[in-house]
Amino acid sequence: MTVIETEPARGRPRQSALTARIVTATLEELASLGPDRASLARIARAAGTSQQALARRWGVKSAVLAGALDAALAALPGASVLRGSGHGATAEDLTRCLATSLAPLAGSPLGRAYSIALAASGDHAALRTVALEHEARLRLTLRQILIATPFEAEMDARIALALGFLRLAAATPERAPDMDQLRRVAELILGLIAPRAPVGPAQGQAAQDGLPGL
Repeated sequence: MTVIETEPARGRPRQSALTARIVTATLEELASLGPDRASLARIARAAGTSQQALARRWGVKSAVLAGALDAALAALPGASVLRGSGHGATAEDLTRCLATSLAPLAGSPLGRAYSIALAASGDHAALRTVALEHEARLRLTLRQILIATPFEAEMDARIALALGFLRLAAATPERAPDMDQLRRVAELILGLIAPRAPVGPAQGQAAQDGLPGL
């Protein structure tokens, strides 16, 4: 017997569109006001739905915020790891990972919401859990890039530097750095280039004082 689905088939696209609107509205609310001041009434109004519908999907406000952030982060594309040979190939893999990870975050409500979530606690600790789970996925990708390469030494420190850079860049309202800037960041993390000495009036005095590295 052939079963023809009518109403459910038409309903799924509408549900998908509603979910997208809820996620967008929630991220904008979280990014603008933070978890404590975020309002389910405003989120529902912006998404074109009701508070009751939000409650049926995720429950209380903290669960709505965490659920929307989780949905947005889970939908992000993963960075590809090509694993070419040589130092340059590892640097290119790391550069692509930074670019892919940062593109949806820099200068966006998602990036700001992600940064806020990393510092969340108390009633909104679930937000931090979601953000840290995303970082765990990034950490695994970074390990895949570095393992069995000359840069495996001090791998945990290199990964911490990469994640720290992504945290800072995601929190800024500016657009993502370009590929040349990201390549330099990757090379610094890998130790392929030395940090530059600061340039400015203090440089001359630092040299006179014999400060190391200046």
